[in-house]
Amino acid sequence: MVSRTKTATLAAESGGGTATTAERTAGARRRVQIDFSNTAYERLESIRERSDAQSNAETVRNALRLYDWFLRQRDEGYEVRLVKGDEERAVELLW
Repeated sequence: MVSRTKTATLAAESGGGTATTAERTAGARRRVQIDFSNTAYERLESIRERSDAQSNAETVRNALRLYDWFLRQRDEGYEVRLVKGDEERAVELLW
């Protein structure tokens, strides 16, 4: 059995697609145009549908929040693990 004493949480903003505190402080949004291969665009659509996001922009913002959270955890010396019942796997991300 895996003993877990702490759980890291990723705080999600309510109201899907609302600006972050830094964006509200800056007072403006910025438009970014991204070119996707067909495969990457299909992945984006699949993630949007599976996550019930309202738009591709919301999907990308959520992905950026998750990636930012992951990097902060890694910078603090934590590692990512997958736990399913009694099974635990360390996750090595190569990028």
